Amino acid sequence: STLNFTGTYTLLLEGRYYTAGGAAAQFAFNVQKVVDETRPLQFGVTQGTNAQWVPGRAGANALQLDGMQYVEVENHADVNLTGSATMELWFKVDRFADTWMPLVYKGNGNSNQRTYTLWINNSGYVHLTTGDGGNQFINTPNGSIQAGVWYHLAATLDRGAGEMKLYLDGQLAESGTLRTSAAVSNALPLLLGKS
Repeated sequence: STLNFTGTYTLLLEGRYYTAGGAAAQFAFNVQKVVDETRPLQFGVTQGTNAQWVPGRAGANALQLDGMQYVEVENHADVNLTGSATMELWFKVDRFADTWMPLVYKGNGNSNQRTYTLWINNSGYVHLTTGDGGNQFINTPNGSIQAGVWYHLAATLDRGAGEMKLYLDGQLAESGTLRTSAAVSNALPLLLGKS
């Protein structure tokens, strides 16, 4: 389509830009006005990367995690959960910016060695994964997550019972089998909003 703004545009492609076998590729673009801002650096003072608080649920504030802003929790036995675990959070997707958007990530980059992770896929579903040397995962149905809507999410990994479950707004959205062996342990931090 034609852009409604006159002027010069610079197109930046991030990530993979090629396709296997020469197949046609589809791209979506988000036009944003670029504004230069010049200010002096002050050592020991943050330079515009403060936490971004936005209105949340029930009058509370929520932390906006936009890919540049994320939370890092130092590794500790309390977050290196290799047995049974429950993760619970509220979230809202403003837009589906990438194919995979991490919510909770405890792992080393290898999907078979993720202690536990929660992702949003741009097809509108939640992806829960854990690894014990092999990847195990479940997904909520496509379209179960819509942009602009707050969701309460609970994810359970019950290794004793051999099952994993995802709940959206208190309702069981998906369940699956889980091996009873412990998840892979690692000394990396727990990340919220980043992988």
